[in-house]
Amino acid sequence: MPKKPLKRATRGGFSFEFNSERVRRHAPLFFAGLITLLIAALYLDNHRVIATWELGIQDKMISLGKKTEQPKDVVICTIDDSAVEKLGAWPWDAERVGYLVGMLSEYKPRAIGLDFQLGEDATLDPVGNYFLAEMIKRAGNVVLPLRFTISNDPHAPVDLPKSVVKSSMVTIDQAMNLMDYPYPVAMRVDYPYEEASDAAWGLGQTNTWQDVDGKVRRDPMVVKFQGEYYPSMALQLARCATGAYRTQVKINPGEGITFESQRVPTDNAGLFLIDYLGSAGTVPRVSAARVLEGEPVEDAIAGKIVVVGVTARGYGTELNTPTSEQMPRSEKIAMTASNILAQQYIKPVQLSSFLNLLILFGIGAACGLLLPRVPLLYRAAILAVVAFLFIDLNFFLYSSFHVITNTIYPSLQILLFLAASPFMRSWSGESDSKTLTDALKRRKKEGKTGTKPEPALESAPTVAMSTEGSGSVPTRVVKEDQPVGAIDGLEKTALMNSDGILEETPQPSDLMGSDPKPLGPDMSTSASVAVKADEPMDFSGKRLGRYELLGVLGQGAMGTVYKGKDPAIDRLVALKTIRAGVGQDEEQARELRERLVREAKAAGKLSHPNIVTIYDVGAEGELNYIAMEYLEGYTLEQVIKRKVQLNYRIVAKIITQVCAALDYAHKAGIVHRDVKPANIMVLNDFKIKVTDFGIARFDSPQMSMTQTGIAMGTPHYISPEQLRGGTVDRRCDIFSLGVVTYELLTRTRPFSGENISALIYSITQTDPKPPSSLDENIPGIFDMVVSKALAKDPLARYQTAEQMAQDLKVFEDAAAPSYQV
Repeated sequence: MPKKPLKRATRGGFSFEFNSERVRRHAPLFFAGLITLLIAALYLDNHRVIATWELGIQDKMISLGKKTEQPKDVVICTIDDSAVEKLGAWPWDAERVGYLVGMLSEYKPRAIGLDFQLGEDATLDPVGNYFLAEMIKRAGNVVLPLRFTISNDPHAPVDLPKSVVKSSMVTIDQAMNLMDYPYPVAMRVDYPYEEASDAAWGLGQTNTWQDVDGKVRRDPMVVKFQGEYYPSMALQLARCATGAYRTQVKINPGEGITFESQRVPTDNAGLFLIDYLGSAGTVPRVSAARVLEGEPVEDAIAGKIVVVGVTARGYGTELNTPTSEQMPRSEKIAMTASNILAQQYIKPVQLSSFLNLLILFGIGAACGLLLPRVPLLYRAAILAVVAFLFIDLNFFLYSSFHVITNTIYPSLQILLFLAASPFMRSWSGESDSKTLTDALKRRKKEGKTGTKPEPALESAPTVAMSTEGSGSVPTRVVKEDQPVGAIDGLEKTALMNSDGILEETPQPSDLMGSDPKPLGPDMSTSASVAVKADEPMDFSGKRLGRYELLGVLGQGAMGTVYKGKDPAIDRLVALKTIRAGVGQDEEQARELRERLVREAKAAGKLSHPNIVTIYDVGAEGELNYIAMEYLEGYTLEQVIKRKVQLNYRIVAKIITQVCAALDYAHKAGIVHRDVKPANIMVLNDFKIKVTDFGIARFDSPQMSMTQTGIAMGTPHYISPEQLRGGTVDRRCDIFSLGVVTYELLTRTRPFSGENISALIYSITQTDPKPPSSLDENIPGIFDMVVSKALAKDPLARYQTAEQMAQDLKVFEDAAAPSYQV
């Protein structure tokens, strides 16, 4: 008889003590998690103040790790105060500039760069401009400036002369990577008059790039304008000095610029981190007055790159740099060119956001696990030593290898842990911040002053391991006469056995994380127990039908999509699943199962290079799945969200392929009904695959699944007749493709609304603006194609996808290639 209340007490005591023990043991990890999440949020926000701190740290590290030295391969010919005083106020006429170029060329420099704008109109001074062009041509090694206005705003197309276009870069390694690493884009350009441009060895842009604190640390090696990529003046001067051909300079997106046999490192935006050799005045200077007056300056100029720049008070272009608040732009160009010639680079280590976050979470996990195990004094010492080693390691990387890393966020994280370490409970459960008075008060309250209190868990039941139970799944047995230990790793359901002993048996859950039933007969062993939601998912030994599961690809329209492998032929597949019956009535479950089968039947009839291939369909209990072609690439939705400006010929190529896929499906009697960017995959070389015929419909009464006339599809891309409950046919897909085309061209949707009612009104009643009215660069052919595809009346629309493709094919064939040698 006394056992019953003891059982109840044991049961209740176990529940209370287990929870408090678990909370106490995991409190340091929770505290560490909060600090780590704070730092991760700051990192993702990239706050201006913290970014400024980071740049300041890098500047200090660079200044401590180097010595000021004069470059030996560059010199600046300055139009300084003395030159203005002797030869007249700036700007000089073209004839005087021509004499300066001619005199400089007499001293045999390796290259000459003019760091000031020449007029675009030669007719203003025809004689002087002709003379200047002739001097530039005789020198044979003069690089003239381009000045771009950097902006992503739409701009009117400019018909650039061939003398300008010839200086663009023509060799790009893996051009598709430019979608991931877009370079600065310009909306307009200022260039010299045509005769001078034609006479020059080449043109180079003189743009500068300011960081968040207003300082110029990086030089844009490449600027994009109207689909072409133009190199910086420093890069052009180095190429001229070494005699490298145009095709020997290659853009490597995300890595740098390949220059003959060397690589000029850049960041993801094509920005080169300048290794400033000192403050303003470090680069040797020769006054233009001395050159024009015939003074002997051959030793200062011969065999070097000469940058001609204006430094006179009130005329010069001064920049705020890490080494000087007023450095002439010409000196920045000279130092950059010297870096390239001497292969003297600062190499920034650029990790992806994922890896940076992984490092922060790794630091957080290490601190959360290790700090509570040591006394407070040791915690502070350990963190201080780690911080010192971290800073010292970064200084060593720069001083020895010219490599710099981002240090601010890990440093802030370590400092926060250092400040919070006194408040983190140790594994013994005692807080290091508690005082002796607190302990005495607690003991007096318990009536045990002067003695050590007994452990609160002593009277609680314990957990012991047992091999009892079915199969190989271990059973945890709770006995009444042992202290409670930690119970970890598995989700449990408590049951009382016939002997009055509380048992806890781990319960397997399926891969969907919501149903305790196994996926199939071959997944019922302990090896197939799914991981908990707060741990990384382990797919070792998991199978779905005959397919091995390798990972999760994402959430599809009808369920989870897994990466799998067919072991019979060693082929990767994508497994699209749908669970029928979970949280649904029988009618909903039946509809979902029929929809999955319909997708398999619809797509299984199709065999086209632009349509995803379906291999198999099957079921494991209530879990249905289809096995389809595994693809690696981008969805068109990702391309649009990144606001990538595609060449219009590529846009036409993409839409033409989608038209080919839809036309093939329509001829087979299948309407997709959910054409949208997320269902269009972009593979290598812009090859297209149309996916997800999940709500496809056969054009026959026997196969119709929408007797109620309810519209299916994604709201922004749905056709007016679908919204009205009208007939659904191939022209609905053409309308949806028109919306996709509009969004791909303009990066905005043609129809919008604050709510679903406003969106429906917009689709059914309003006409969108022509794409070219949003971006003047968009060719007029797209206005016509989009207008016809988006016609409200299906009879006014393209009647087949092939008709739409034919109009785009004309433009695709007529358009010039993006890159020409």
